[in-house]
Amino acid sequence: MKFIIKILSIASLLFILTNCLIAQQFEYVFKHLRIKDGLSQTTISDILQDKKGYIWFATSNGLNRYDGYKFKVYNNDPFDSLSLSDNSISQLFEDSQGELWIGTNSGFLNKFNRKSETFERVFISDGSKPELNLEDQVYEFPITISRNNNFTVTSIAEELSGNLWIGTFGEGIKYYDRQNNKIYHIHHDENDPNSLAYDRVMKILIDSESIIWVGTFNGGLNRLKNFELVNVEINCSFDKFVNDPQNSLSLSNDKVIEIFEDSNGAIWIGTYDGGLNKLDPSDKLHQPSETQFKVYKNEAGNSNSLCNNTIMALEEDEEGQLWIATFGGGLDKLDFAKNKFNHFLSDPLDDNSLADNDVISLKFDKSGILWIGTHLGEGISKFEKRRKKFGHITSSVLTDNSLSDNVVWSVIEDTEGYLWVGTYRGGLNRVDRAKNEYEVYNPSTSKLEDQHIRSLVEDKTGNMWIGTYSKGLFCYYQDKGTFKKIDLFKKLDIISKSNQIQALLIDSRGRFWVGTFGEGLIQFEYDYKNKTILNIRRFKFDADRPNSISDDRIYSVYEGRDSTIWVGTFGGGLCKFNEKENSFITYKNDLNYRNSISDNRILSIYEDTNNDLWIGTYGGALNKFDRASGVFLKYTEKSGLGSDVVYGILEDDKFNLWMSSDNGISKFNYREEIFSEYDLQDGLQSLEFSGGAYFKSKTGEMFFGGINGVNYFFSESVESNFYIPPVLVTSFSISNIPQSGEFSQ
Repeated sequence: MKFIIKILSIASLLFILTNCLIAQQFEYVFKHLRIKDGLSQTTISDILQDKKGYIWFATSNGLNRYDGYKFKVYNNDPFDSLSLSDNSISQLFEDSQGELWIGTNSGFLNKFNRKSETFERVFISDGSKPELNLEDQVYEFPITISRNNNFTVTSIAEELSGNLWIGTFGEGIKYYDRQNNKIYHIHHDENDPNSLAYDRVMKILIDSESIIWVGTFNGGLNRLKNFELVNVEINCSFDKFVNDPQNSLSLSNDKVIEIFEDSNGAIWIGTYDGGLNKLDPSDKLHQPSETQFKVYKNEAGNSNSLCNNTIMALEEDEEGQLWIATFGGGLDKLDFAKNKFNHFLSDPLDDNSLADNDVISLKFDKSGILWIGTHLGEGISKFEKRRKKFGHITSSVLTDNSLSDNVVWSVIEDTEGYLWVGTYRGGLNRVDRAKNEYEVYNPSTSKLEDQHIRSLVEDKTGNMWIGTYSKGLFCYYQDKGTFKKIDLFKKLDIISKSNQIQALLIDSRGRFWVGTFGEGLIQFEYDYKNKTILNIRRFKFDADRPNSISDDRIYSVYEGRDSTIWVGTFGGGLCKFNEKENSFITYKNDLNYRNSISDNRILSIYEDTNNDLWIGTYGGALNKFDRASGVFLKYTEKSGLGSDVVYGILEDDKFNLWMSSDNGISKFNYREEIFSEYDLQDGLQSLEFSGGAYFKSKTGEMFFGGINGVNYFFSESVESNFYIPPVLVTSFSISNIPQSGEFSQ
């Protein structure tokens, strides 16, 4: 017998974010699920995440379950009494036992059997049809209200006994005694001032103190005062909170749509065209005449006020911020600290914006994603608030305060705190990040003759040395603000075939090392007082000298803690400079020796806190070099590294290597040998980075440049998502025959 089990993780629910502009801020990007994604219908009246992690959506044409990969739709089958009672789903509720209840427009409760994926129906209507008056007409209200029947289920709540309170849109409240499987009816009685204020119930909330609140559409807010079950009837009475035009502290509107309790115990009441009301915990038990509501409304000309006065749904995030779904005004977040509302609106030209401004349902899931149900045509928006992991500096045609080119080849921060960015086509940029000011140096604005900037290094006096792609070496004198070309080849009395300066290093003895791409390695000393080159010499490959440098294409130069100079060549492997003999020991890939270096194209070299040497290669991934044994240990994509191309390597103070590549940024805890990968959704400028464009400042801030600008970050700010989602078996086959139902782990 052959068993096939497919396991899906609810982690795939996370649609994370794209481009970051400034680190340490929050970003908000919307992603969408529509008909083409498998959603059965686009009007989402309610949203629920169950204890297993599934997200459920109530639509006007079926019940939708989403597992992070796909939708499963449950519909009515007129020939199957165990199917949904009807397709117009109005309410979703999971009780304390994990039972899922589905309320419909036709007055049914459906209890879902997870194992058999069938439904048990409970009809709750008592057939009463109260006489309607003019105020009862709801034809011009949103469809989710106007299409309701008298017996439409509008709300479900559970009391401590396990019995259910069910609101309907015309037949008042239904009290479901589950143990005896009996429905009791609670109606408005014109002859009883203590009865339910109105039979159009929109929301029932049982708060943390077991107080029962009922929001009615035209009867205001009701609070259960007394409750007694006698034989076949319920005797109960209610306190009523209604709008008083003469009292600005009364409820703002009697058409209550939503009631929500926040983590502090405050009660929030959303109304139709009356804005948002807050009832402080200290006011919850006051008599109606003594109760004071704080009212939030849209104010013309005040962009910090509520965006719209019709409140359809409320949710609270993990930081205690209140999120408000409005009908026509999009989504609002109430910033308590600043006493202002932040607005999120639909933009037809931006697919990362809210899908539609008619928002009718909200739900935060366990991972922090806000699921947003919209009205007529746009379906679901999913919205995650998270801290940006990587800051991003890039080029923009909209402002001069940006890089002159997106493709970054080199980056360094000087001792004054200025960021210098060498680009492919835009010359050299000096960035004052504090003032957001950019100064560009290129052939048209200065004596810097090349707009292709390959490498950068700062000397001890604050001068910036610039290696270009085709015009050789330049020095920028900070005191004079001028550039000077340093003709090394003239000093060497040779004619150069290549003026590309790929790498620059000033070692601990003050010597300059210049890696050229094609003309070998140049070393010199510098007389700062007279601004002249001293003791210049060149190391070139010589086939007749085994201890010469192995290749004239120098890609990286690095000084270890013991002052050893290491040279990475692009094709000749790794070279170690022997100071006493002015010679080199070369380490090359050997196909017959598995512990040799993995590739001869060396892009980066780094010595970690434990004095281990790490080598980034072009195609051979990451190598750890044991200098005592001469053995190279390899870490590749198969090991968990994001890419086999490693452009840059830096280290934080927690034994993590940070590496740029052709597939994002990798973090490697080399003590525990754990890789973490970061991509576009974490705010990277691109998945593709550039060789030579990496730097760590004295403050610990790291910089990596690529084809779409520069990312910058402090390692401690790059937080991981510690939410561990449940793992569910969503499909199960025996002998290739799919089995139905939900499966336990």
